[in-house]
Amino acid sequence: MPSFVTLGRRYGYLFCLLLANLSLLLPQAHPLRIGGAILLIGLLPGWLWATRLASPSLPLIRWTIAAGLSYTITCLALLLLNYLSGPISIWQTVITLNIVALIPALVRGAAKTPASQSPHRPIAIPLLLILVISLFLRAANLHYSEFQGDEALAMITAAEALEGHEDALFLRSKGPAEVLLPMAVWRLTGAINETAARLPFTLAALAAIVTIYSIGHAIGGARVGWLAAGFFAFNGFMVAFGRIVQYQALVVWFSALAFLLALEWQTRQQARLALLSGLFLGVGVLAHYDGILVLPAVGWLFLSPALAKFFPNLKSKWSGTSDGPGFTGSAKAIGIFLITFIASMLLFYLPFALDPRANRTGDYVGNRIGDDLRNNLPDFFHFNTFYSSFYYIVLTGLLILFFLVWLSRPNRWSRAIALPAAVACIVVIIKPDLLAITAIDLSFLPFALLFLTAFFASAFIPALLIWLAIPFLGYNFVVALGLTHIYTIVPAWSLLAAFGWVSLIDYLLAQNNTPSPRRWRDSPLPKGEETGVRGQNFTDSASSQPRQLNSLSLTSKNRWTDGLLLVLLMLSTLFFWNAFIRHEVEYWQDYPNGNLALFWTPYQSPPAAGFFGFAHRAGWKAVGQQLHDGALAGDYGSNEEPDVTTWYTRGAPRACDPQPEYYFLAGDLIDPVETPDDLISERYYQVGLVTLPNQKQMRIMQQRPTTLDLGQIDDAALARAFDRTATPAAFARSARGSQPSEATFGSAALGPLVRLVGYDLDTRRAYPGGRVPVTLYWQTLAEFPASYQIFTHLESEAGPVAQSDGVPVCWTYPTDTWRPGQIIADQHALSLSPDLQPGRYPLAIGLYLPDTFERLDRLDVAGNPAGTSLILETVDVRDEKIRN
Repeated sequence: MPSFVTLGRRYGYLFCLLLANLSLLLPQAHPLRIGGAILLIGLLPGWLWATRLASPSLPLIRWTIAAGLSYTITCLALLLLNYLSGPISIWQTVITLNIVALIPALVRGAAKTPASQSPHRPIAIPLLLILVISLFLRAANLHYSEFQGDEALAMITAAEALEGHEDALFLRSKGPAEVLLPMAVWRLTGAINETAARLPFTLAALAAIVTIYSIGHAIGGARVGWLAAGFFAFNGFMVAFGRIVQYQALVVWFSALAFLLALEWQTRQQARLALLSGLFLGVGVLAHYDGILVLPAVGWLFLSPALAKFFPNLKSKWSGTSDGPGFTGSAKAIGIFLITFIASMLLFYLPFALDPRANRTGDYVGNRIGDDLRNNLPDFFHFNTFYSSFYYIVLTGLLILFFLVWLSRPNRWSRAIALPAAVACIVVIIKPDLLAITAIDLSFLPFALLFLTAFFASAFIPALLIWLAIPFLGYNFVVALGLTHIYTIVPAWSLLAAFGWVSLIDYLLAQNNTPSPRRWRDSPLPKGEETGVRGQNFTDSASSQPRQLNSLSLTSKNRWTDGLLLVLLMLSTLFFWNAFIRHEVEYWQDYPNGNLALFWTPYQSPPAAGFFGFAHRAGWKAVGQQLHDGALAGDYGSNEEPDVTTWYTRGAPRACDPQPEYYFLAGDLIDPVETPDDLISERYYQVGLVTLPNQKQMRIMQQRPTTLDLGQIDDAALARAFDRTATPAAFARSARGSQPSEATFGSAALGPLVRLVGYDLDTRRAYPGGRVPVTLYWQTLAEFPASYQIFTHLESEAGPVAQSDGVPVCWTYPTDTWRPGQIIADQHALSLSPDLQPGRYPLAIGLYLPDTFERLDRLDVAGNPAGTSLILETVDVRDEKIRN
């Protein structure tokens, strides 16, 4: 019979689930509705599953696993709903999540908590402090920064997928998880804003801190756990990626979960732990291909017991236990792990691989990798200094170097390799071209030797070394464009830095004959003293005898080490507050003036690319809402990248030519685009101005003669209105234009290829010397065998008097890359000669091959040729210009 506590927990869970569902009845984007939606996708669906599947060694891990399972359920549920035809509705989402959440309630029993672990152990105070500060650094002013380009693309894809575009997820070169989570939040809240969209990633970043703590605790005890959590939490990449709608926080968290569950399996040999490990790794790969980088490390944790069966001398060293699962248990776990990993991953990547887009993604990945060895260490240190401070990267780097050398001390040959290799690593960092003296850049060699020496010479867990070595060597010496993908090293980097810290402190105290605050003992610990679950054996620095690594005593007289850690924590908090939260002066946009003088850096400029999470705001919502309200109408150009402007203008036509109706000129830029400044000064006039609290401005310029005078625009009021109307339908690039059409183009041999489903035509400046923008909305019916160009002509008896021909979407989207069913908005603009005679001119459009000028036929209802062009309508070219 269930106990009172069990019944209380069960009904408490059902009550929370009910409240989360009821919150969805509140108005769109209401804060309580957002909170209920986050609970419904981020914790509640996996809670009961976690009690059935997981029996973690620490109660804190169960919360993390519950959150991980909830994210997994949400991603897989939305992915499967996306495969159904039609839009994804709120009731489909709610019912699916609730049914999956309640299935475990129908199953009796729960995973047992190990008897040796207390279910009521409190959270360590250092870990709690780390989590509180981390929450502040990741959530404060989360609403301030506008979406960056990659965020905007993810959100546009989410809108299209919610609105029924079944191919939306396949048009990207990344995994779908970063889209599926905003899809769930958006559909449950009704309208979206930057805070609501980013919250799932913020919470994933916080959960990753707990997961890193749990891994450190499992291997080396509580102090190693919270040290590792601290180094991880106060890494700039981890702060940045917890503040944006991107895959990185998911990759890191789910990779760490897969590693943690494999580590737990080594201790208890439960098949369900192998299942969870494979499931989490599969979701990590659904976030991005980077997730696969942890596979060798996780695989080693499952494989090492089987290797120990054939190599008995490796048993205590590499399997971590003298009576492990053996070959049969290891083989069974590997099988379960691989099945769940592959099955969860293939839910997306199998249909994606069968899609023509997969070949282009393969080319993209191949170009990023390159085919030569190189030395990217200058970029590595530039990025880390910019994101985390020079002090952080130097401190943690030296700690890891020390620890790898220290691991190599047990015998003479390993010491003879490790110490010179470490020195060589430092020299290569200072002089990157030192080993680039042959056709092959050998800069990787000292780092590889150091990793290999530590791997073979020490009793330390090899999987952790593998976890760091593969992404570190790969992105620094193999991949051509690693950029910020070096974030993949941070989990293992943080863990090894923590071990380096405790090892260095112990070594220094031993040299001074000072009682070490961390005791490495062969004898059992006093009752109540925490030890690492794994119980790894290490070599004593004085006697070279194996002794057990245990946690540092918090009651030690050597408080100076804790004081130093507190100073480092305060410095890191100050650095990240300045970089990511402060916005009256923006760290990235105003660099180097935005950098505090306290944080010295050898770099006078930011990296060339790869800026995420930093404070920035241009005033785009004010522009977008003016377009939505009709105060602004017409095409535009901008000095900001198209991805950002497409989101905030909600798909308004961006001109291909240099003379659009408007120019939106931002003072705070994500990815600047060159604009014709002389032409703007000569032919455009400022009709509106958005001034932000930090005095940066957005200028709205209209072509002369102007028709508007917006004056000073109220950014705050328009931003609130923008958020209230931010529904998926408003952003899905599926518009068919104000003028419908059903014209089909193809040929007798190829059949129907494409249909014009609508168009927009702006004739306000249809006068001699003016300009006529037209946007065509094409829907693909079949794959194009070649790249056709689009022509738009103003016809006369003597031939075209104005024309705009070219590859669709401003020469960026060839027809042979279009997918069947996709709707493409294709912008053109006809520049009218000053000598053009007023009159009525037919506007004709069509498609042709640029090599032969052979046109596609316009097909009638029966599929027969009915000409090679379509007359949209007749344009009346007036004799007078528009008036002010």
